[in-house]
Amino acid sequence: MKTADEKELIAMMVGRTVENRYPRVAANPGETILKAVNVRTDRVKDASIELRAGEIVGLGGLMGAGRTEFARALAGVDRVLSGEIEFRGERVSFKNPGDAIRKGIAFVTEDRKSQGVILQFSVRENMALPTLSQRQRMGFINMKRERTFTADMIEKLHVRLSSMEQAVESLSGGNQQKIVIAKWLARDPALLILDEPTRGIDVGAKREIYDLMNEMKSEGRAILMISSDLPELLGICDRIYVMHEGKTMGELEGESMNESNFIKLATGRDLAWIG
Repeated sequence: MKTADEKELIAMMVGRTVENRYPRVAANPGETILKAVNVRTDRVKDASIELRAGEIVGLGGLMGAGRTEFARALAGVDRVLSGEIEFRGERVSFKNPGDAIRKGIAFVTEDRKSQGVILQFSVRENMALPTLSQRQRMGFINMKRERTFTADMIEKLHVRLSSMEQAVESLSGGNQQKIVIAKWLARDPALLILDEPTRGIDVGAKREIYDLMNEMKSEGRAILMISSDLPELLGICDRIYVMHEGKTMGELEGESMNESNFIKLATGRDLAWIG
């Protein structure tokens, strides 16, 4: 331990050198994709956020701050009791996740094993689920199109496997996470909500997820990333909203994005909105 540094340990873990653990691509924000003002649910007291095309926005806070619950409301999972949500300039009221999906919102949940994939199903079957209607006619699935689609996504996301018919449960955590993201990318979402996308995966797989996020950002998608890893939020995000006890306490960007300001907001200390 006296002779090893962090870079060397990472290289020993993943079999290669990982330069720049948190690669950030310059943002070129476009139109406002989603704007939520004073949203309240059973678990969220007062939360507001604005997400623009072509940027990665973080949502942070201490455990129990209401981050996932706020995301669930934006994705139509939890009922919004009051407040306003606009998606691409149109006021929306999602009754269920299907409404949000049809509008162009994809939600990658925190627990991929119980909510993100069907472990016993194959890679092909999991990837195909959200877009079955695009490859079926009169109840019959066009298997050729499905296999072509799956092969394209496997190549695009660098999924490591022996066969697309391999059960998802036999894959590593990082490859399982790629499959969860891939199946939603097939729907070409304008907004992708990622809840703890790198939890439980190795450093090399994390870097690949970051690269994928940057690619989606460059394509003009809006990304909302929830993470309990503060260095990750500070390293990969263009802006960060911080929550405390069900409320958004402030927004950090530019020089204000540092650990000190984050902790102040996350612990409920008074800090003027920045930006």
